[in-house]
Amino acid sequence: MKKEFSIREFSNVDSSEFFSKYFRSLLLQSMLPYSVAFKSFAADHFRLRSDASIVDIGCGCGSACAYFSAHLGDGGRIVGVDRCQKFLDYCDAYIAPNFPQAFFVRGDVRKLTFADNEFDCCFIDRVLHHVDDIAAALQEIRRILKPGGKLVVMEPDFASAILSPKYKDVSTIWQEYFAKDVTHAKMGRELMSIMMDNGFGDLYSKAETVDVNNLNFCCSFGVSFYAYLERAVADGRLSQVVVDEYLQRVDGVDGRRKEMHFMMDLFMVAGVNNK
Repeated sequence: MKKEFSIREFSNVDSSEFFSKYFRSLLLQSMLPYSVAFKSFAADHFRLRSDASIVDIGCGCGSACAYFSAHLGDGGRIVGVDRCQKFLDYCDAYIAPNFPQAFFVRGDVRKLTFADNEFDCCFIDRVLHHVDDIAAALQEIRRILKPGGKLVVMEPDFASAILSPKYKDVSTIWQEYFAKDVTHAKMGRELMSIMMDNGFGDLYSKAETVDVNNLNFCCSFGVSFYAYLERAVADGRLSQVVVDEYLQRVDGVDGRRKEMHFMMDLFMVAGVNNK
């Protein structure tokens, strides 16, 4: 089967052999409808002043930093934080020179180097499902946010994923492996409760959907279609014969897509720091 990168490795991209694919994946996703909708959702909630201070946790290729920089004046700033030095090198080379309000630093959401009460707003896009201690991460966010500071988070709900067409047990078993590939498979649906339990109030939630009917496009942003089926065969959950039959239905003997549909819910939650 094809060798793929996976969602799991997004938490440690620097050491992955697929860095270039992760990078292209983030650039691609930054232009998809759900990503554009999330940045707009955040901007509406932030109601930014020209001198606002924003922190983007898990900034990746810097697309959100570029977006919010357009809302800031000379007195404003946005700081992008990421664990991946290669992403930060790109941001320093291509984002910072064009957006003077944007700065980039390496860091971990569970132990940030910023001062208490430093930021007006915090933006987090599909990061917390990688974090083992979400409570510790949110307490750090509360610490660096000013009293009444605003937090906006988007998280996928991996357990909501649907793969069609159905064929024997292939789709159901694939969905199980997909949900197991992240630390918090139900992060999306639980996000509002988690934020409430960790000191954020005035919560507002909205949902978006990933809706893809092209197998190659689906694989291009980290949905490890082939790898999960390969694991299922190795574990004895599926036979290779059944998997090959399924692949012929959705991928075609000549490698071209036939009939395939992937859907998954994403939840956006906005809140205020109640300290």
